[in-house]
Amino acid sequence: MVKVIIVDDERNTREGLKKCIPWKSMGINLVGEAEDGIMALDLSLRLQPDIILCDIRMPKMNGIEFATRLREKLQDCKIIFLSGYSDKEYLISAIHLKAVSFIEKPVNIKELISILETTASTVIEERQRKDVEIERNYKIEKSVPIVAQYISLNLISNNNSVDIMEKLKLAELNLPVNGQYITLLLKFIKNGNMSSDQLQAYLDRILKIIDSIYIEESLTGISGIKDALCIVSHILVNNSLDDIFIKTVFEKISRNICNEIQEIERDTFIIVAGRRVKGLENIPCSYREAAAALQQSFFSTDDTIVFFEETNEEPYIFDTGLEKQFIGHLKIGNMGAAIDLITRLSSDISKHRNTIVGYVKNAFYNLLLLIYSYAEERGADIFEQKDKKNLLRQNIEGFYTLNELRDFAVAMVERLFQCINEKNNTSKAVYEVMKYVQTHFSDNELSIKNISGYLHLTDTYLCMLFKNETGKTINDYITEIRIEKSKELLKSREYTLYKIASSIGYGNAKYYTTIFKKTTGMTPSEYRERS
Repeated sequence: MVKVIIVDDERNTREGLKKCIPWKSMGINLVGEAEDGIMALDLSLRLQPDIILCDIRMPKMNGIEFATRLREKLQDCKIIFLSGYSDKEYLISAIHLKAVSFIEKPVNIKELISILETTASTVIEERQRKDVEIERNYKIEKSVPIVAQYISLNLISNNNSVDIMEKLKLAELNLPVNGQYITLLLKFIKNGNMSSDQLQAYLDRILKIIDSIYIEESLTGISGIKDALCIVSHILVNNSLDDIFIKTVFEKISRNICNEIQEIERDTFIIVAGRRVKGLENIPCSYREAAAALQQSFFSTDDTIVFFEETNEEPYIFDTGLEKQFIGHLKIGNMGAAIDLITRLSSDISKHRNTIVGYVKNAFYNLLLLIYSYAEERGADIFEQKDKKNLLRQNIEGFYTLNELRDFAVAMVERLFQCINEKNNTSKAVYEVMKYVQTHFSDNELSIKNISGYLHLTDTYLCMLFKNETGKTINDYITEIRIEKSKELLKSREYTLYKIASSIGYGNAKYYTTIFKKTTGMTPSEYRERS
């Protein structure tokens, strides 16, 4: 079974986690607990856990110090941090320590269970891969492909022993000890309905394509299959080979794979690379950078070849106030504003590539839960399958780029409004009124007469129809949209009240202030101070 230790100075938290999580049924064995980092370090070295749930703020030795010490001894142990604080400093430390996730207190038990299940599955998969690798190493024969596989994987693990040098001679590969190297990873990010056997067959064919291109370009390289979805390759380069040439080689690899294996499309895999390093012993550094580039590729637009870039960007911190704005947009039926919020959120996150991907996915998961909850409240079934929340989590975990997350969230918003409209049997005329108002709210000439003229209906009939189906008047709806938009503008000090009033269709700032106070119970200035 997968072994877990809980580290938290709060006894109630430890007891709560022990009781609320179905450890045994998840295939997890809770083997110990500790109340501070010093006790946890001793316990971990004795029990060798696979996963540690660790609080950050603790006496004697905090969670960050403990995890740093632990990494020196147990490199494969998975760390899940718990904290009541969203400090950037802690998030940055969590990134450096390669934490699986960063969960804020109070702990959401369902969220934690989901993360534990995913992490436990990863532990088991890694064990299986290690077992396979051990078995493979015992069966190494005097065969160049097998030897190349052995060498390429061992070069990334600081295991540059005499044994590897002997295998290099056996494979007749000229990889000088002091040469310059670049490590690339080719990883499937979408495998569709491919079986494991199909993937293995494709990876074998890709290895041959890579080797043939190295020969064509007079390059020396060695490649191997790292796991069922990934190939690792090390290329010998010299000072005369610049980065433009290297990228051209990668592009050729990408192009030839698609040309020669018709079943594989370009968006199903990604090629990432670390920087060039000097010496066989430093290949692990290039490999780690390639792995980091894989993380960075999550935030890229649609790049399919990504080079590692060192960056000092701070991790993104999700503003929980966005959730209030988002649910507000949903409740007043402002689909455009809800989609715009998702788009802006995605754009902001993309500028913080040091953010843990799991943290980003969790932020989107929380937004999608709001859609799910509001849909239930309105009696709109936006999922057809059972076990809807788990389905939502599975969808999110299956995305490999921020753009995929954004597009999925936008589609869910559109689906929500479609279902609500169908549920309430909202007429096309009412939908068109809402759409017209959301598009023309900044027009100070906006009126019921404008709208009815656009829809070719009488004022009286349109007002009655809208009131019957929404429970509010058209003018009330116009005011709601304008006030919600002005709330967004009030968050920036660069806009005067006059400019805000003008931009939402009110020519008179005094009148705008009166309407705002009547609607919200406070003046725009008071609202600005509070936000």
